[in-house]
Amino acid sequence: MYSLLSEGYTASYSPSGEKDREVRLKTDEWVKAYEIPEMLKDSETMEAIRFYLRWKRMGMPYGPWGMNPNKLVEVVELLDPLDGFYHPRMI
Repeated sequence: MYSLLSEGYTASYSPSGEKDREVRLKTDEWVKAYEIPEMLKDSETMEAIRFYLRWKRMGMPYGPWGMNPNKLVEVVELLDPLDGFYHPRMI
C-alpha cells in the first residue's frame, strides 16, 4: 500500500478501462486497477503508514527505539527500505 501511495494513488482513485487491467508498480509488482481504491481503505495498514510518516518528521514517540513498543519499531523497519526506494536520500 505504501507503494500505491508513493505513486500517487488514493482511495478516491477511479480506474478506467477493462475490469482485468493491471497496473505495474515501480517495485515490479502488478496490482489490479479496480482493487486499488478498496486496498487503500484498510484502516490498520493506513494507521501504520501514518505512524511511519510521523516518525519520519518527529522520530519515535517514546524516546529511543528501545523504549517504544515493538510494533512501532517493526513498522519503521518494514517501511524504511521501501521509502528509500521511492524517495532516495541525497548524501
